[in-house]
Amino acid sequence: ARENLYVWQGTVETAPRYYRISFEPYEWRPVRFDVEEPRGHLILQGWYEDFFQVGEFSLPARITLAQPEAGRKVIWQYRDVQINPGVTPGLFRLRVPPGTERQAIEDLPEPAADTLPQIW
Repeated sequence: ARENLYVWQGTVETAPRYYRISFEPYEWRPVRFDVEEPRGHLILQGWYEDFFQVGEFSLPARITLAQPEAGRKVIWQYRDVQINPGVTPGLFRLRVPPGTERQAIEDLPEPAADTLPQIW
């Protein structure tokens, strides 16, 4: 366990939960977080470890999330990370197949208040 961490803790008005985020003191990187229910039950824990540099970014190579009461745990490990290698505007171009019928959004029927419009 790492010692001498800076800790932020508090609640969020929209969710009845208690949050605690621990930061390492030199780079101010978040290294751990806990989420508890109001009665003190730990619902979620997260750890960020093995930081490495990619350009100007410091990223964790290992992220662990655990739900102790449910007995669940998942670990992500990253290798050979590249930030936006060769992203071109063409990757974001919408390619509509030939023969596709086009319909203006204004011509679609008004959806019911609690549903999404059916356009297919």
